[in-house]
Amino acid sequence: MTVSVHAAKTQLSKLLDLIEEGEEVVIARHGRPVARLVRVNSAAKPRLEAMRGEISW
Repeated sequence: MTVSVHAAKTQLSKLLDLIEEGEEVVIARHGRPVARLVRVNSAAKPRLEAMRGEISW
């Protein structure tokens, strides 16, 4: 689904509902796509141990 910047600003809650259901939303400015909103993969959680040895106290 493609929406204008104005529509995205005024209907953000509805767009988020659609995104949660798996819909992809493209935001267009003057008819040209500039951003794509997709659902965040909730299964991918940041792993702190991945940076072990990189951070010192």
